Amino acid sequence: MRAREARVVYGGRGMGKSVLLRSVAGQLGADGEHVIGIWHGDEAGSLRDALLAALDRPGAPSLVDEVEAAISVNGPLALLIDEADRWRDIEQTRRTLDQLGAAQRERLGGCLGLLVAGGIGAFRLASQPLGSPFASRINAQHNLAPMGMPQLEAWAQPLRQRDPAYDTAWLQAAHVASGGIPLLLAAALSEGWRCCDAAAPAPDPVAWLDGFLRGQSGFKKSVRDSVDLGRRDSPASRILAAATEMPGAVSLDALEDAGLTLAQIEDTVLLLLAAGLLRGDPEPDGDHLRISPMPSLLRFHRPPRARFEAAEAAVRAAVGELVHHQVDLFHGRGAGRTIVPEATLSAFLAVQLRAQGWHADREPQRGPGRTDITLRAANQPGEAVVEVKIWSRNDYQHIHAQLLSYLQADARLGVAVMVATTDVADADYAALLPQPAPPVQRLGVVSAWTLTGQGPHGQTVPIVHLLARLIPR
Repeated sequence: MRAREARVVYGGRGMGKSVLLRSVAGQLGADGEHVIGIWHGDEAGSLRDALLAALDRPGAPSLVDEVEAAISVNGPLALLIDEADRWRDIEQTRRTLDQLGAAQRERLGGCLGLLVAGGIGAFRLASQPLGSPFASRINAQHNLAPMGMPQLEAWAQPLRQRDPAYDTAWLQAAHVASGGIPLLLAAALSEGWRCCDAAAPAPDPVAWLDGFLRGQSGFKKSVRDSVDLGRRDSPASRILAAATEMPGAVSLDALEDAGLTLAQIEDTVLLLLAAGLLRGDPEPDGDHLRISPMPSLLRFHRPPRARFEAAEAAVRAAVGELVHHQVDLFHGRGAGRTIVPEATLSAFLAVQLRAQGWHADREPQRGPGRTDITLRAANQPGEAVVEVKIWSRNDYQHIHAQLLSYLQADARLGVAVMVATTDVADADYAALLPQPAPPVQRLGVVSAWTLTGQGPHGQTVPIVHLLARLIPR
């Protein structure tokens, strides 16, 4: 901006566009620069009118004349436009930006810097046909990315010093639930501070963020709109669907066969990454894209009501997501890679189950200890109990007995999820089960055994054991 360039920032809702622009404005202002910020797109107004109002010249006939007059009085101008794609008339916004771009080139060279932020609309504004004065003046485009765990741990350090309950496992659960979107993480940390002030225990970040999103009814829609997910046939919808079906290995040929051009694919993947809906590498690896959906509560199309009869299938699907996203579940590199704690694995499963419409509560007290997840369907009796263990850790060999000890009078299903980081043989796991062990069902790297157990009142409860092999690569 000090070089009076034109730049564009892309990101979805809550990714930090506004914070970034205000930070830039603050730094430029502290240096004595003349800064004008347009912070909110208005569907009832126009960008041109907002700029004239900011210049204290509402209703003036020529925007460029007023910008030039302001520069002649105050010196070079840095113009920051947030939510550029939220104005009612996108074509009028396009014309306004083109007028500024042409003036930057012909009349105001070296005196006007432009920084424009938004989602899919801003991308389209910056991708105008050849000859667009605004598009031709853009020096660089920046795609925001979700916050990583190292950034989150640094951000949360004061809270961790206040209460050690906000440890790495708590932060990892918050990160999984939020998908790394800064606005959601800021909300979770703010709730942590509120709980500290009230001497209240740390909340479960998965349940709290799920409730927060339910209370923010327009948030998910605005995230969808920022990348044009409102239409099933949009490039974003097609790519996100392909990444869900083929996580980590999306075929470029299949996307092109579906009618997408290579340019559309490249541009849309960048937007989905900037919205926090995809993770991976935007650059193709041969004829594939190494992308997959971000595992977070922003997974869309929440069913209006989960049916308890589908509880086992829901847990199996969540374990399948665990396998698909195993790259996110290891720390370190090479031979030194280690899997995240059991608490983080249970948080990941709870996020997937809540995204499917279930009431998934983590670590409720159950007599002899705490079970990992209890699962309930809305307005239906009964619950499922899910216990998560890592092979060779924390009394893993007693997982069956521990699961039975957590069953309550209304238990209708128990599921034991064992995560192994080596290729554990089916026979070795079957040795942990009541003998004779039932036959095994094998699907890829997940093995399943179905048997029964007794609840506290002697009732028969179906018990399912799932062995998921997450082999670090």
